[in-house]
Amino acid sequence: MSNDNRSFDIRNPRRRNTLEEDEQYLRQHFEHTLNERVKRRQQAPVHAAIPSQWFAAATRECRDLYVDGHYYGAICLTQAVAEGISKFLTAQNQLRDPGRHNSRNAMLRKRGFITTSAYKAFKVVEGNDRNDYHHLNSTIETDRVKLEIRASECLRALFEIQVEVFAFSIGEGGTMVVAHPQYWPIVNRKYLAAHVDFT
Repeated sequence: MSNDNRSFDIRNPRRRNTLEEDEQYLRQHFEHTLNERVKRRQQAPVHAAIPSQWFAAATRECRDLYVDGHYYGAICLTQAVAEGISKFLTAQNQLRDPGRHNSRNAMLRKRGFITTSAYKAFKVVEGNDRNDYHHLNSTIETDRVKLEIRASECLRALFEIQVEVFAFSIGEGGTMVVAHPQYWPIVNRKYLAAHVDFT
């Protein structure tokens, strides 16, 4: 449908916006919220390198959602990524998955695959509100200030988990030396496949 033939639809009034109008709106919105976004970005930790696995891109989106002020999305996605990492650790260490997130993390701690610190960070991410966010229960938090605090808390806890389980150091010649090689995919029997973010 060409721009000239667009009909007005009360259910979607912006359908009549031109590309220039939408661009102007988005630019103004971005500039209006830029200071707050910058503050949140400064507070949002991201582990510099994680294994190039299915959860890698989603991990970065946790931070991006938080920075952009999309707290519901940041909380839900951070909880989902943490659960995915928990399942990944269980599979990579060839353990039988007990099925429940808390039981899985308790098993990982008991078997020595995560420390008590990482176990506590998993608990922080899940909180006592996971079902409220994932099923949008009527008891879900709606206060924006509290949502921002919760999203930040989740993001920081996810960072703590990743710093531990995907720990690395820089070796000779700038090579990456990983603490737990079993978590990192190997390419051509020589190179680690890593998702790197120094931004």
